[in-house]
Amino acid sequence: MTKNTVKTAELLARIDELESRFAFMESTIDTLNDEIIRQSKQISLAENTLRQLSKQLEQLNRNNDGIRPLEEEVPPPHY
Repeated sequence: MTKNTVKTAELLARIDELESRFAFMESTIDTLNDEIIRQSKQISLAENTLRQLSKQLEQLNRNNDGIRPLEEEVPPPHY
């Protein structure tokens, strides 16, 4: 083998290694992207649920005059 043939073989091996690493990184990026999308949907759902619960709590507080703010509540007699 000539020196150029050896260099060409080494370069081809390096290219193969880089292509393999690139394919792995591309797969990892796709997996991470899918996870980010899933978590984003979960966060949106949690935010919507929190908003609904906050509205329900406000409505309960408006409709029930017997409940006072915590600062105004008198401790129970056993305290």
